[in-house]
Amino acid sequence: MDKVLPAPTNFPVSIQNKSMSHHNLRFSTMRLAVPALLAAALAACGGGDSGGSGGGGGGGTPPVTYTIGGSVTGLGGTVVLQNNGGGNLSVSSNGAFTFPTAVNSGSAYAVTVLTQPAGQTCTVANGSGTAGANVSNVAVTCAATQYSLGGTVSGLSSGTLVLKEDKSLDSIAVTANGSYHFSKNVAPGSAYAAGVYRQPAGQTCTVAAPTGTATANVTSINVSCVANTIAISGTITGVTSPKVLQVNLGDSLTVNAGASTFAFQNAVASGTPYFVSIAPSDQAVQTCLVFNGVGTATTNVTNVQISCTPADPTFAVGGTVQGLSGSVELQVNGGETITQSSTGAYQFPTKLALNTEYAVSVKTQPAGQTCVVTNGAGVATALSASTAVVTCSSGVPTETHTVGGTVTGLKAPLRLMLDKNNAVRTVTPAAGAAVTFTFPVALALDTDFRVVLLEQPTGQTCLIPHSGSRIAHANITDINVTCIDNVTDSLSGTFTQFGGEMAVTFYPGGVYVYASVEDDAACNTNNGNGVEVGAYRYNAAAGTITLVSNLLDTNGSNCGSWRNGASQLNGTLAKTGSGQNQVLVWTATGAAAPLVLVPVTSNPNQLIGSFTNGDGSFIVFSTGGVYLEAHANHDPANNAPAGVEFGCYNGTATSTSGSINVVSCSGALDTDGTAGLSSLGGAAFTYNALGAYAMSFSNSRYLSFRVVPAN
Repeated sequence: MDKVLPAPTNFPVSIQNKSMSHHNLRFSTMRLAVPALLAAALAACGGGDSGGSGGGGGGGTPPVTYTIGGSVTGLGGTVVLQNNGGGNLSVSSNGAFTFPTAVNSGSAYAVTVLTQPAGQTCTVANGSGTAGANVSNVAVTCAATQYSLGGTVSGLSSGTLVLKEDKSLDSIAVTANGSYHFSKNVAPGSAYAAGVYRQPAGQTCTVAAPTGTATANVTSINVSCVANTIAISGTITGVTSPKVLQVNLGDSLTVNAGASTFAFQNAVASGTPYFVSIAPSDQAVQTCLVFNGVGTATTNVTNVQISCTPADPTFAVGGTVQGLSGSVELQVNGGETITQSSTGAYQFPTKLALNTEYAVSVKTQPAGQTCVVTNGAGVATALSASTAVVTCSSGVPTETHTVGGTVTGLKAPLRLMLDKNNAVRTVTPAAGAAVTFTFPVALALDTDFRVVLLEQPTGQTCLIPHSGSRIAHANITDINVTCIDNVTDSLSGTFTQFGGEMAVTFYPGGVYVYASVEDDAACNTNNGNGVEVGAYRYNAAAGTITLVSNLLDTNGSNCGSWRNGASQLNGTLAKTGSGQNQVLVWTATGAAAPLVLVPVTSNPNQLIGSFTNGDGSFIVFSTGGVYLEAHANHDPANNAPAGVEFGCYNGTATSTSGSINVVSCSGALDTDGTAGLSSLGGAAFTYNALGAYAMSFSNSRYLSFRVVPAN
């Protein structure tokens, strides 16, 4: 029942009573009309029940959607892509792609490869995210399918095993049991051939299933290692002082005076060559000959015989005089003198102790003649000879000039030697300032010369980027020596990477020489074909190596060990094994894979091996008639820039001598001008073995000493 409103008190009574029923009618009508109007308004605004099936809903705004797409590169077939696990999209050409089905705003998307193209593998970048706009940066990159090569190693107990893969010229150093794989992958259908390149110390490792064809990732190149069982032993007589015996220039054994037998502690790998020798420093005190010391280890070796005889512990300095018509006064080490009045041999009466430096010079010239001494300086060792040649000529006095330069950064005394006039010059530091020096004896016009570092100053490494030239019509003053602080642990020898035409020689004082044949335009300068000379710092305890200076780099800023001066190969250097059995695993910071280095093959008493004269250059003669030569002495006057040679040789050789010819071959390279073997023009040169560790070459004014790793 409607509520009756009281009448307004200010209305007349007649009007109030008269209008009451009409008022009640209007009020009741509005109560009925308002709900109906509200329902109509809500329906007009879409505010009804949109989820029901009645007459109140179903007319909302459509959601915002975005397309998903990107681009394909490198495609050579058909790739099937998916988004969020569905919506298969086949793409058969490079370029842009877009999935036909869009996704709602704020929804996740994930582009993946459902089916790879034949012979290719495609990878997706920028493939997932949340859609907030049209997506067009999904990158699908396709490349030829590559399979990895590897397997497992078992039984490895010590040392480093180096494996090689011949087809891809790849190698890997393994130091623990477990799975491994080579760093280089191969294309489907590629043949592979793996094997052991360097056995671990004291073990022999064999490869199961070393060859095959890659149709998927190869994990079956398994390697098993066992302890060696072949021992090397023998007898020794006449020992008067301790001797260090070596097998294959590595495994060492010290025998004391009076010893009669010896046995090496470590066995050698079955089926491998063995070579028993005496450390060269011990041969200087007493000469020992080894019999039955070379062979192939198939059973225990017990018949090695070593016979030692006393050696003269002194050395006589002498040589020959040529062209003399009067009398010449000669002097050794600025002290003892002799007067020579005829051509032929001469000798100073006082002998020097072994390992003593000597220098022969002319103190007083003969009347009307000028005498010049060549090959008159060196160190008196059992391998030295009386080779100081005095050549005299008549007529107009020979034009001569001095040789000198500047030493910077020197903090301790430094001794330099001029090879041609036998002069030794000691340079003393001057409170960190640059020090100039001049050798006391002048050289004749057109004489080739070289300044040699006799020994590094204590705690420093000194380098001479331009150490030699030819005497012209002026004094030489540009032999500049740079010294840096560099206390380094022992690291020496010439090492190479399996299958690579590169070699690096570490000199014990902290100098390295790196030679490479890259033939790669990306290397910039010389396409990576060249040589580097610098200083290194090696910490054996921490296993780290740092290249601290680079004075020469002819193989380009993007290649070699010194790259742009800021990304050189600093990092870790793991050294395992000793002597000829060493393995260096050099891992540079940020590098994708380590550099595995092993000593170059060295056959004592033969040409095969690495040789140096200690002047920052070296040459490697390899089996198969290939050589690699690093020439680091810049000599523009003779068209002999610092550079590298790679070539071939042939000839005849015995265990003591040989005759070698440089011959043309595919891939030969020469970036060092008139320096090096290629400058011989095909002419033969001979060599003679002077013991296991030195060679005398007919085309060199020096003996060349074999470079072998330190233990």
